[in-house]
Amino acid sequence: MKKRGSHVSVIISFILFLIFITFTYTILMPAITKSHEKMIVKEIEEKIINRTSANLTSATIKITIDPSKNCIKIPYIESTHSSNTIIKNKNSSIIPSDDDGSGYFQIRWPNPDILKYYYSSEDFEQIHNGDLVDCQTLIKGTDYSIGFETEGAYVFETKFIDLLINDYGIFKENVKSSVGEDFDIGFIYSNGTKITSSEKNISTNVYIKEIPIKYVNRKADINSGFMEIITWG
Repeated sequence: MKKRGSHVSVIISFILFLIFITFTYTILMPAITKSHEKMIVKEIEEKIINRTSANLTSATIKITIDPSKNCIKIPYIESTHSSNTIIKNKNSSIIPSDDDGSGYFQIRWPNPDILKYYYSSEDFEQIHNGDLVDCQTLIKGTDYSIGFETEGAYVFETKFIDLLINDYGIFKENVKSSVGEDFDIGFIYSNGTKITSSEKNISTNVYIKEIPIKYVNRKADINSGFMEIITWG
């Protein structure tokens, strides 16, 4: 009788052990999975940032004379050229400008005496004006001065869209071999418009993360948006 009772105790203990293991797995596994997905998403995020970021430099230009013509000329700042430079007024409106072909910007005048000058390695959307001729050349230190300058790294709209449209296949394979999971990404504009790489409809085991970003658009405006990363495995 005692022997039979001991067998029953062993069986009950084993059943309780299985219940405990099942309960623990049920409680802990979602947390472990979520932590793992967060690590995967963080690695994908870093690789996207590295691929789509560039420096944006801005400076103020103070005009210290009253130009006598309807346009002025100033030399390039550093190693810039017209396609990757935008000049704005104090209200952040783009001022028509052109490249004169000899290292100078031609800028429509009259304008406020303080201009904003933005440049990067990426091309911007220009407002050109073909009638900027016979412009007045200004001399740095005498006719104008370069004021406060800032530089920072940002996600660029053009680089992110280029990644989605032209390079996503190669990028995805390289990243996938590193993180070991399948994924899609998306770019969400400040107005909510989304461009995504989504290739298929996934309904199970999906982890979605929208990450706030500051991005530079084609007018050199710094906007708030989101980077979307979707993983599954």
